[in-house]
Amino acid sequence: TDAPVRPRIVVPVSAAAAMEQRAVVKEMPAPVQKAPLPARVEGARKDVARPEEAREPFLRRMFAGERLQRWLVVLLILAGFALLLLGVRHYVAANNARPAQTTQATNTNAPANVNLQTGREMTTITNVNLRSGPSRTFQKLGEAERGSRVRVLQCNGSWCEVQIIAHGEPRADAGGAEQGWLDATKLR
Repeated sequence: TDAPVRPRIVVPVSAAAAMEQRAVVKEMPAPVQKAPLPARVEGARKDVARPEEAREPFLRRMFAGERLQRWLVVLLILAGFALLLLGVRHYVAANNARPAQTTQATNTNAPANVNLQTGREMTTITNVNLRSGPSRTFQKLGEAERGSRVRVLQCNGSWCEVQIIAHGEPRADAGGAEQGWLDATKLR
């Protein structure tokens, strides 16, 4: 049982160091003494209600700091979705309320303007292109200037075949045709 012998270290403490240590201890505040608990009365209720910590109100806990921002974002997304649904509902209701449009043939023999009669002389209200047939898809043959007097030869829908009697303004195209189809809405 030869235990190793440990050397003993002795540090001399000077009187000045001891005085400093006492001064530091005096400057430290004394620990707070808790009030002694009241003595228990025999037969008293053992589950005495402990005072609860003061809790913040529910709304303040729910909407504190970042939670408020999150709630606002959620509410804005829900409101946007609700508005989107209402808009779609309105759009669908508006489109279903309209009666189905029937397609009518545009090439009827009744003229759009009731004043259009074969042989009647009329005046153009603007410069009008003369075409080879009763549609804008036909080739342009010439032009009837604004104020030109024309004689209606025949009508097909809102187009009339006319012959120019007198030009209202100097001719824009000298080699243009004197007869062709034009849009009857440009006549009066």
